[in-house]
Amino acid sequence: MSGYKVFSSGKDLDAIFETRTGADPSAQLVPFVTPAMQNLSERYFPYTSGTKAPATGYKTFDINGNLVDLSDLYRKLKSWSALGSGTSTIVRAIAVLDASNVFVGGQFTRAGDVSRNNIARWNANNSTWNSMGSGTSGIVFVIAVLDASNVFVGGQFTRAGDVSCNYIARWNANNSTWNSMGSGTSSFVSEIAVLDASNVFVGGGFIKAGDASRNYIARWNANNSSWNAMGSGTSGNVYAIAVLDASNVFVGGSFTSAGGVTGRNYIARWNANNSSWNAMGSGTSTTVSAIAVLDASNVFVGGSFTSAGGVTGRNYIARWNANNSSWNSMGSGTSSYVGPIAVLNASNVFVGGSFTSAGGVSCNYIARWNAIDSSWNSMGSGTSSSVETIAVLDASNVFVGGFFTQAGDVSCNYIAVWG
Repeated sequence: MSGYKVFSSGKDLDAIFETRTGADPSAQLVPFVTPAMQNLSERYFPYTSGTKAPATGYKTFDINGNLVDLSDLYRKLKSWSALGSGTSTIVRAIAVLDASNVFVGGQFTRAGDVSRNNIARWNANNSTWNSMGSGTSGIVFVIAVLDASNVFVGGQFTRAGDVSCNYIARWNANNSTWNSMGSGTSSFVSEIAVLDASNVFVGGGFIKAGDASRNYIARWNANNSSWNAMGSGTSGNVYAIAVLDASNVFVGGSFTSAGGVTGRNYIARWNANNSSWNAMGSGTSTTVSAIAVLDASNVFVGGSFTSAGGVTGRNYIARWNANNSSWNSMGSGTSSYVGPIAVLNASNVFVGGSFTSAGGVSCNYIARWNAIDSSWNSMGSGTSSSVETIAVLDASNVFVGGFFTQAGDVSCNYIAVWG
């Protein structure tokens, strides 16, 4: 025993803290286990040092009655929180610039207690909802950020603020204005991914971008405000784009050919250096709806498929290794469709969708994959309905949107934060 006791005000530390298994700062953090109905005000911590974590708000004293900061010995468990009163209905897109600029889109007409048409900005610093002009005229499916003056928004709308724009527009957060992107696209935009100012990749259900034929995918050059072809595009809708580098732009959707070449089943790789489409093995068995990149050996792919690379048992999610061009399992996958995937680091790959288990672990609509030990982990008790979008600011701010009205034991309308 260390001689330190924690005064818990009667709260169950099992649900609040996790503790180190040893004094070594690198020791594993595990749940703080207490017997049922124990008087927790007499509970001791059996170690004396570790890596300092955020203060918990619980007072600790040594045996002489002196107040001691033991926040280096334990840390508060992660939990769900609401974002004010949330939105009036479904959230489909979230993108983060910084703590004061979390952009949220969907098909809502209110965020917080104020009218917001399909898009709004959450300020995490002061917990307020803010308008983005008068919003958009229709559903927002995707938001991607290059910098404060280049927030790209796509969906099913034809107007943003007072600006006429077909299915895609640019928000300038510096001067709070909406801007068109040429003549836009001929149909809905479902995905946008940014490499740099001259390489903004846009996918969806369109066959024209600007005034030229572009089959389901195109490149926007923000430097000269022009739309550019990506070969002959794909044979069907594009729902997912993720960028590792210029030679590795991963594209997924409902197509079976890319660049006019068959055998690109639902996923392909665009090389921007030589403007070529490339296969990713034999692809997947059906639609790809999400791609996220950690590094070259960890490209996470989700959707409605049950095989990848011709191997069954890759249920709704799999990992592509670009170094050796191979498909790999992620445990036994999930029990149903995977929608969004977002990456913080190797131990924190967040996956959402319509599933209720991942790798045999019970988890409602959202789970965390740890790529270091190849394990699935729950995120509290998850959400009450499907997750449509995930965006990460940091370990304490994982923003999640969808069809749910509860996350964990917290009431929250269509959006919540994990941290």
